[in-house]
Amino acid sequence: MDGITNAFENLVKQSSQSVPRNSEDYINPEDGLLYCGRCHAPKQCRVTAFGREYAPFCPCKCVRNNVKRR
Repeated sequence: MDGITNAFENLVKQSSQSVPRNSEDYINPEDGLLYCGRCHAPKQCRVTAFGREYAPFCPCKCVRNNVKRR
């Protein structure tokens, strides 16, 4: 199971590199997650896997809309 756990943790780390950050982004004090300063949608989500909680990055509304337009 360690190999699967390590692979999952690597995916979580890689997610932080794929979601762009801007200077307006902020940490929401209610849930401790990173939010977009433009659309105010979360750029992180909480996931429980292998008995641990993770906060991988995910695209906010701005990024999803830009992808749809392309």
